[in-house]
Amino acid sequence: MKVIFIALCIALTVFAQEQQEEHKNFTIEQRFGTFGMNIIPGLGSVVIMDDWAGAGIQWALTGTGIALMANVIISRRNFVHNRDDWNEDDWDEWMWHDNNILKMIIAVYIFNLDVLFNITRSATYDNPKYVQQALEKNGNENFTIGQRFETFGMNIIPGLGSIVVMDDWAGAITQWVLVGSGIASIDSFGPVLICFDILFNIYRSSTYNNLKNTTSSKNDGFHLSILPNRHGKIMPYLLFSRAF
Repeated sequence: MKVIFIALCIALTVFAQEQQEEHKNFTIEQRFGTFGMNIIPGLGSVVIMDDWAGAGIQWALTGTGIALMANVIISRRNFVHNRDDWNEDDWDEWMWHDNNILKMIIAVYIFNLDVLFNITRSATYDNPKYVQQALEKNGNENFTIGQRFETFGMNIIPGLGSIVVMDDWAGAITQWVLVGSGIASIDSFGPVLICFDILFNIYRSSTYNNLKNTTSSKNDGFHLSILPNRHGKIMPYLLFSRAF
């Protein structure tokens, strides 16, 4: 009976410790590591964050850009093959042949969006286990689908929905920076930034988590352990500790 009792105590201790496990959000170092490793699209997302959705988006963006550029290269090769010689007039003709100029522009935009997405995703993606734990502790519900659509719609005025609905100042400031920079550089990189602001609005509105006002749950501070008493017998102990 004593062996069975000890086995039950050990099993109960393991179960209690699993329930008390503290899941952490990703650190700054992990976020920088993810961003750096994603020079190979999706590598850091999978290896460090186990973020297959983020990796999939990077694969889709990079793959689309590569496919467009490959199509342009093949088009040029075929175009040159049908010419006895090559001059500047032929170059201009080829650029507009088969929408090559449009394909190159779109490919450049896609590659830039992939870089911006890597920065955004690496900096903002939350550990799902941490999110679930935090929501359970503070007793809050995450944002509803209706609130997310409302945020997205109000953000037609950059940052308005982020502040009013989600109290998300980081998301609002990011939108202000993107739109402001886009307007300031409208003749060069501006259209990419404004396009990314729209995508960022969709992304942030659909993924931002309600993690503010985290409080301790009623079971925080309790720890179940098995220790020998002063007579050397193994006994279970329920301990409570709290730091202020």
